[in-house]
Amino acid sequence: MQVFTGDAHDRCHTLDMPGAYEWWYVDALSDDGAWGMVAILFRGMPMSPDYLAAMAAGRAPAPLDHCGFAVSVYYHGRRLFQAFRGVDAAQTAFSTTECDVRVGPCTLKKTDEGRWALRIDTAHPESPRRVVIEATFDRVGRVASDDSEFTAAHAWVLAAPLARLSATMTIMDHGKTRSHVQWQGMAYHDHNMGRRAMQDDFRSWYWGRTLHADSGLVYLATPDATEPFVYAANVDADGIHAWEHPVVTSARHRPTYMGLNVARRISIRSNTELFDVQQQRVLDDGPFYRRYLAMFVGPDGPMPGISEDMHVQRYGASWIRPFLRTPWLRQ
Repeated sequence: MQVFTGDAHDRCHTLDMPGAYEWWYVDALSDDGAWGMVAILFRGMPMSPDYLAAMAAGRAPAPLDHCGFAVSVYYHGRRLFQAFRGVDAAQTAFSTTECDVRVGPCTLKKTDEGRWALRIDTAHPESPRRVVIEATFDRVGRVASDDSEFTAAHAWVLAAPLARLSATMTIMDHGKTRSHVQWQGMAYHDHNMGRRAMQDDFRSWYWGRTLHADSGLVYLATPDATEPFVYAANVDADGIHAWEHPVVTSARHRPTYMGLNVARRISIRSNTELFDVQQQRVLDDGPFYRRYLAMFVGPDGPMPGISEDMHVQRYGASWIRPFLRTPWLRQ
């Protein structure tokens, strides 16, 4: 796993091998704690039931034929809406020079003014509910742009790990507007990519972030991967400050109704740093992952954030695909 920072690799790398993937991720929590959202645009969707079935059948599927998006909206720690969609290749566009992504009706673009613009529209004839999100976010402080060559099997791009976001969100049901809100908050944007399927190299995947007005923390650990990986960094107006020799451990494991043995507590430590992540409220629950509203307890007290406990190895299990198809729709 390579780690890049800044804008240089926040673009499409046209990875076309079977199992390859790229995704652009944005999450945000409102300043008052009421609203939250996660939006992910995929080229080669690792958890697409169609992509997984094609790989299992040995058909050497092209990532571009398995694009999609996932969107979740939360209110006071509970999920109000989720969309999990596949999109035909003809309805997508991926710039190889900058962050400019279109997946069906959803777009993420770095504008000429130096901010990111995100647009989400989940309208679908088979779904009575629709969410439209118009948001912009600006990176807080400086982040060095690392343009070194991508040589590893997988990479993680910390493009804007600390950002301020303004959002307008409309939630409709059977054509009637149920909520129309405007809010501001802290946002996080990264970009992941790989030359081969995630389940070829990863098993457990622990990720999380906490953000404040001018500082935050982000971590990722894949302890039982082909090549185990651990990363933690403080982020502030002066950039990204990676910890030296971080150690991430999990505790208080409990089984879920889907048979996952998830950790309710994560410890992130180094010789000079220590954070305890308490995975409090379940935001999303599925056959291969849980997303939490978490409390990061560090030297300055508790700070809210988002964390994820993902079991990547389950992607390769045939029994998982029917569960993935339940919310799955084609645009």
